[in-house]
Formats: sequence, C-alpha cells, structure tokens
Amino acid sequence: MSPRSSGFVNSVRSKPAVNASPAPVTITTPTV
Repeated sequence: MSPRSSGFVNSVRSKPAVNASPAPVTITTPTV
C-alpha cells in the first residue's frame, strides 16, 4: 500500500507540475 500510494501521488503531482510549469512561463513571456 505504501509504494502504491507513493506512485499514485507522484503521478498526480507530476501532471499538475508539468502543466503549471509552462503556464507561468507562457504568461511571463508575453508580459516581458
């Protein structure tokens, strides 16, 4: 259960992390 939960949390965290990365970068590009 421990390793399964970790993998699930990492998968879910990885998705928003990748989406959040390009989000602020794109906003900063046009702002500059």
